[in-house]
Amino acid sequence: MTDCASNETSDLHLSTLDTILYGMGHFGLSVLGYMIVACVVPFYDDGQAVAPRAARALLPAGMLIATVLFLTRSVDVIADPLVGFLSDRTRSRWGRRKPYMLLSAPLLVLSFVLVWRPPEAAETQRAWHAGILLTLFFVCFAGYAAPYLALLPEMARTQAQRARLATTQGIFHLLGTTTAALATGLFSPLFGMGRTTMGLGVLCLAMLWVALLGPREIEANQGPPRELGLRRALRQTLTNWPFLIYWAGYYLFWVPFLLVIAGIEAAPPRWYVIGPGGAGTILIAPLIGGLILLPLARRLEVCRGPRWTLLAGLLWLAATAPFLVFLGHVRPGPVPELWQARLLAGLLSPAVAVLFAVPYAVLADVCDLDYRRLGKHREAMYFGFQGLVMKAGWGIAPLVAALIPRLFAEHIGPYMFGPAAGAMALLGAIIFWFYPERQVRGG
Repeated sequence: MTDCASNETSDLHLSTLDTILYGMGHFGLSVLGYMIVACVVPFYDDGQAVAPRAARALLPAGMLIATVLFLTRSVDVIADPLVGFLSDRTRSRWGRRKPYMLLSAPLLVLSFVLVWRPPEAAETQRAWHAGILLTLFFVCFAGYAAPYLALLPEMARTQAQRARLATTQGIFHLLGTTTAALATGLFSPLFGMGRTTMGLGVLCLAMLWVALLGPREIEANQGPPRELGLRRALRQTLTNWPFLIYWAGYYLFWVPFLLVIAGIEAAPPRWYVIGPGGAGTILIAPLIGGLILLPLARRLEVCRGPRWTLLAGLLWLAATAPFLVFLGHVRPGPVPELWQARLLAGLLSPAVAVLFAVPYAVLADVCDLDYRRLGKHREAMYFGFQGLVMKAGWGIAPLVAALIPRLFAEHIGPYMFGPAAGAMALLGAIIFWFYPERQVRGG
């Protein structure tokens, strides 16, 4: 077991202000990501015209836009690694990361805002509108997220520093996700989706740019650069087995969480006898619970190690997500229906805390292993592939949520996203069990 006290005492040079400013960037990314994964399909699906968000319904089948959302993810196979590769090789007076963040942020927010303003046209034209803007959105997301996340291992060199920085990111990630859930559940019925997303876009742009005021970049790779070509850089990344094990484990943690979000947001209308805004207020329960438990997740990460903590989170999600099968069966009683649903969803809180606090610290260790092997800082390449996993989840989760009701009998299909999420998390735990933490840390 790691000595907690000795780890914490090394956490000196990274100031609290720098940590907070850096973490604010994740607030903007999480708001934008939540809105895309949870609300695009219901917004474009006329079957959800009575959804509590009062979203304007456009397409006659949610499957069409879910498929469009999934297909737009193909651009990330190129965009995420390429942005990481370019950022790792960039030399400028402003650093390797921040120029990409500065230029990508406004384009990212602009494409996000326009997604919610489709033309009054035929179904296929509206689908093309969504497809083009979502593609632009994901390219710009890569342009900001890969360089932004790559700053973490450069800024924080000790395990305690990385735990603190990743926890701060997790706090802002959860705050952003909670803000988006509240906005869709409470504000869009009052102001409409167009005005709500415009306000969220302005807020996100401010937070994305505020992150640029954080700590100055640490100059890496000084001296004559020994650059890797793109082909070799990709090969070195995709043959790094500890990274691939982490990558698979994280994917099978992130996607089940998104599947829960998408499944609740797209649930049958009969679930919402609890009134308008029901989905958003149900989802707030595990988000706030995760926020409260973030310090515990950080403590476990420092004391027991990232591998143990991430495994515990995966197993908790695998054990509790199947209970969401009861979410559609809330009944009047001493406990109001809304609180019954919140309590069920709140069971996920420990897993949410781990998911939002631990993975980036694990990946920072993998980046260190890569540096010891190659003598080259390639953080953005690895975090670019991390972004690929994150956005692939945004594409696959709504599609799976739309498919699941069609794969089972009508009376049980809408309730199966919880068990499906639990099964995926269990598979992730089995894979991540083989993550060689001692080898990665040089032990």
